Amino acid sequence: MFNFLNKKLNMKMKKSLPGSDFCNQKSTSGFTLIESVIYVFIFALISLALVQVIMTINRTYGAIKATQALETSASDSLNRMSRDIRNASSVLLGASSTFEVSPGKLALSSKDGSGNTRTVEYYVDSSKMLQVKENGVSVGKLTSSSTPISNLVFYLITTGNSSAIKIDMSLQTLKDKATTTESFHSTYILRGSY
Repeated sequence: MFNFLNKKLNMKMKKSLPGSDFCNQKSTSGFTLIESVIYVFIFALISLALVQVIMTINRTYGAIKATQALETSASDSLNRMSRDIRNASSVLLGASSTFEVSPGKLALSSKDGSGNTRTVEYYVDSSKMLQVKENGVSVGKLTSSSTPISNLVFYLITTGNSSAIKIDMSLQTLKDKATTTESFHSTYILRGSY
């Protein structure tokens, strides 16, 4: 019985050995036309998905950058105005300041470090950017051209003891081909007025 199994095993091994008829069959390698079309289709789908992801990331980055520019302009403007308003001794009235209209103007009088009188003016120019003048000389702009001011209103609040300025400011920015407006509000007391 073991001889019979041994003979069967030897016969199977001879068929699988090099030179036997079983191993001499030619194998074809390569891709068929259908396989090639399927691979190209899969590659096109992956490429399309990758392009969509890149476009979404690019749009998101643009929106974040626009929001950051808007918040930076608002923060810089309000910080500068708050510092000058708090250090001011009085508000220059008449033609120098315009209250409760947009675009408003604000002119302040204060003392510099040497005790000399100093004036500071805030106004919106024709390009809708917030400008600053010190002692009648333009210092520059506080907002960027990518974030124009759509609304700037100053309110003068006076009591028997002190004065304050309330600021309502709206800035615009372009996000995803649409204009977005954000409003900022703040009130500052003139420390030199009491």
